[in-house]
Amino acid sequence: MISFLFGLVFLGVYWFALRKPIKLDRSDWLLVLAGTVYLLYVNPSQWSEFGTVVRKTSALLLGCSAFLAARRAAPYFSLKIVCGAAVTHLLAAIWQSVSPDTHLAVFKSLMGEIRTSTDRGVGGANNEPSFLANIAILFPILAWMLSINVAPAVRRQALVICGVCSVGMLVLSQAGTGFFYGLMVLVAFGLSRGARSAAITVVLVTLTIVGVSNFASSLPESRATELMAAAAKDPKLIIEDPSASMRLVGHYLAGPSLLERPFGTGETTLDSTYFWFLWNRYNIESWYEIEVSRLSGQYYALGYGLTDVGANTLRMGWVFPLILLTWLSRYRGTKYSPTVIAYVSLGVLSSIPLVFPAYWLLLGVLRSERSRESIGLATTSNS
Repeated sequence: MISFLFGLVFLGVYWFALRKPIKLDRSDWLLVLAGTVYLLYVNPSQWSEFGTVVRKTSALLLGCSAFLAARRAAPYFSLKIVCGAAVTHLLAAIWQSVSPDTHLAVFKSLMGEIRTSTDRGVGGANNEPSFLANIAILFPILAWMLSINVAPAVRRQALVICGVCSVGMLVLSQAGTGFFYGLMVLVAFGLSRGARSAAITVVLVTLTIVGVSNFASSLPESRATELMAAAAKDPKLIIEDPSASMRLVGHYLAGPSLLERPFGTGETTLDSTYFWFLWNRYNIESWYEIEVSRLSGQYYALGYGLTDVGANTLRMGWVFPLILLTWLSRYRGTKYSPTVIAYVSLGVLSSIPLVFPAYWLLLGVLRSERSRESIGLATTSNS
């Protein structure tokens, strides 16, 4: 919501103070249309709880505000701003780890909720550790995108600063998802840069995974080392982890739901009756290939809600995958696209919500870069 409001404020200043028109192209209108369908795809009876409906179904339209603002602000971005933001997030995470009480006293008035637990690290200036891990991966990508026209020495310095801050935030977050997530984005980056970069990246990532797996028991306890230790013993044991189960249940239920109700249920909250119908009809527990406690995947799915992918597939049926593909396709068109699409799609699949500001910031910057490349190509051809 804060990013939505900041986006509106920027667009207002951009329009009224700078006297610059805000024009939407065909791609922008397609995104707005997808957001509108996403918002309104609810059973009429659900609108009796207007606040709940908007909170659950407005993600894409809320994100459009941040996207439009970022797209127009991108030419004014600089590596100094990105590096400053990375350092600020790292310092906030260190602050919370050193003095959680004073951190809470300051940040509780800025965020609606601060979530943490005994088996995870800190969130810093974010709601929870998973978001901190997601933001940590964002900064090197953003620095890379903005360093195209700067001196090599400045580029290297910015990438080193953002890289160090990224590693620091990932370590402090202790987020197992963030660790795997960051490695997969790194692989996507390597593959997009050619055969040599791909080979180097795959080797480095493999060595990292093998090294952490073998020494996980002697490393400081965290969600990442806990999962790696389980993977080293038996990869299927990861599924018994409650947090992993919650994410997997959402994807497992999405497939049967598309068969049972191709147009979804229209429910904004999880229909427990339908949940158990799918679970028992398709014997979801057998999909795990091992016995899963009723207090792991099922409990988390019912108590905390499914991932965005699972919940929205139940709500919208086949309409949601179409909207998701439409949204992700807006990220294509530049040399940064494979890495950015990997970052966004993996985040959504691992339960980071669609409204997460980092996604929309990247979309705005990428679309701005695509527009500049188009103008450059047109100018070259004309000359």
